Amino acid sequence: MKRMTISKILSIIVIVGTAAILLFVFLQDFAWLGYREIKTDFLKFTPYFSVLKPQDRIVMAKTNYLQAEPVYFDLYLPRDFIRIKVEMKYKNEYGNKILLGPNLKNGWDLKPLNELKDSSNSYKIGMAEYDLADKNINNGKLRFMISVPEYDIGKGGIEILGIKVRLERKPIWQDNIWQNLMNYFTYVKNQY
Repeated sequence: MKRMTISKILSIIVIVGTAAILLFVFLQDFAWLGYREIKTDFLKFTPYFSVLKPQDRIVMAKTNYLQAEPVYFDLYLPRDFIRIKVEMKYKNEYGNKILLGPNLKNGWDLKPLNELKDSSNSYKIGMAEYDLADKNINNGKLRFMISVPEYDIGKGGIEILGIKVRLERKPIWQDNIWQNLMNYFTYVKNQY
């Protein structure tokens, strides 16, 4: 009798634990509070970011050293969002103008990075914001370009330490919750 009780308790723990993990993952993508923050150092694939590409333009070590421009990365959106704020931590030894932007249906929405602050080791943090309404999102993927138009390969000097993205939308409770749920499932169905 004791063995049967212990096995039942263990079964219940496994079932509840699995359900809790699945619910936690689902809630992370759902963005209940109206935003989702994600970041990467581009040194490996993550669920939300690709590495920088093409890889022959990047030297990957502890950071990503730009050898040629432009470079691209893909951002995988877990659901529909209306705005995006992108912060890039970088070192720019020669003060080159750095442009960053997502893919439009017929081009790129490139913007210069607004410098927020210097961080340690002479790295800077720059930021750009975009409206996602007219962006080219395919299968939940949005491609970004990092361009340095006046880049001199002989001088070099651009290191990318990482990117932090804040995806924004209306909080789930701001409108009809059921309509928000339906919008989420419609987005997932249409994108994938």
